[in-house]
Amino acid sequence: MEELIKKYNIEPVFYRRYFRYGAEMLYAFLLQNFFLFKKGKFLNPIKKKEYFDKLCRDEIVNFYENGFLRIPKVDFDITTRCTLKCKYCSNMMPKFRQKNSHVEMSYDDFKNIIDVLFDSEGGGLTELI
Repeated sequence: MEELIKKYNIEPVFYRRYFRYGAEMLYAFLLQNFFLFKKGKFLNPIKKKEYFDKLCRDEIVNFYENGFLRIPKVDFDITTRCTLKCKYCSNMMPKFRQKNSHVEMSYDDFKNIIDVLFDSEGGGLTELI
């Protein structure tokens, strides 16, 4: 791994936030697919570090040599209305106190965003999980 980091002069923060995080998300997705949907193959937890290293290598090569960018996660907040008022809400929904401050995303808006992501120049999304 070090040789690729040096070869492409990858900053440690970028490596952790993009390549390592992307590999972790992909590993979790592969495990989930196997256990929930019986797709793919079993990933031995004892070899987790080996899988991470391989996935990181693949991400680095795809990014720098093939021009392929994998976005590991995209979140859509369909609405800011929430009645749970969780103290540590990561989406800050309890902070919306004014009656007219809530945001609602229509089905058409959501569909248009997905269509734009798939139809983007240069290939767009190739897979939606």
